[in-house]
Amino acid sequence: MSGIRLIQDGNVYEVSFIPGKNLLESGLDNGIPLKYKCRKGSCGVCKIRLISGAGLLTEANKRERKLLSDDVKAGYRLACQATMGPSAIDD
Repeated sequence: MSGIRLIQDGNVYEVSFIPGKNLLESGLDNGIPLKYKCRKGSCGVCKIRLISGAGLLTEANKRERKLLSDDVKAGYRLACQATMGPSAIDD
């Protein structure tokens, strides 16, 4: 499993990715109290900022880019949309 450090509402968490799950699902399965609502990438409640491990994720998808706009460049993602990229799977 690969770790991602992130911040949400001032709280720092380290999430171990679970294969086949997105960042939100992995965090919740690890007992991390990430905030969320829709799980579809439309509400923005699960917005997080990456501290480390961004290279382990796929690029931001269309929903993330639409909702977060320039915040994506500043390291923000939607936990319900962020998925593990090939580099994390190969490790």
